Amino acid sequence: MHLELGAKAISQFKKYHPLKFSLSYMDPYQTSAVLKTEIDTHDEAELRELVHWLFFLGEELTIRKMPAELLNVYRKRAREIASF
Repeated sequence: MHLELGAKAISQFKKYHPLKFSLSYMDPYQTSAVLKTEIDTHDEAELRELVHWLFFLGEELTIRKMPAELLNVYRKRAREIASF
């Protein structure tokens, strides 16, 4: 998974993030960052938790690369949210 975070998403990341994730800041003011990590696509509970966390990060999140299994769960959750 490859994500880019803006300032607000970084603030959300600092409030809560999975222990195995860490950010690489792209500027000295820490207003943009990159997160690259491998995830277990066979653990459905972990995929659902990751999707909830991605939505928690907010609008200043850019998803550059995501496994197809995670993308399917993400799209399903987005449709559920949109139907409210």
